[in-house]
Amino acid sequence: MGRCRGMMHEMAKEAIKRMATGFWVQEYAVRSRRLSAVTQNGKDETEAVKFFVAETKGKLKRENQAEDETYSRVRRLFLSGAEEKALSVLIDREKLNEMDDSGRQRYIFGLSNKLAEYRKRFHKEQEYGLHETAVCV
Repeated sequence: MGRCRGMMHEMAKEAIKRMATGFWVQEYAVRSRRLSAVTQNGKDETEAVKFFVAETKGKLKRENQAEDETYSRVRRLFLSGAEEKALSVLIDREKLNEMDDSGRQRYIFGLSNKLAEYRKRFHKEQEYGLHETAVCV
């Protein structure tokens, strides 16, 4: 019971912080501007709204700053056209060297899935004109 109460308290503090810093006002303005641009370019408004809502939820869920930094490095590679090097950014060489063959296969398969998620996110961001991925929480 105490652990749940502590988690709720932390979530409430984060929500108050977002309100105090104007996160929602800024988020609404940015989303409205992007939605307007997307619909002017002939994209489906419903799909764009779904994407923007998912992006906002992602901002709120992201607890791991390292994940955002990793995505930023991979994103820079995508932008430079060096997508083939993206998997090497994700690999932890020390961790890989400590694994047996089946562990390496599982590890690389998991990283490939993560890379596929990043690639999908990147293409959606490009499609909907979402170029800044800074977390404002």
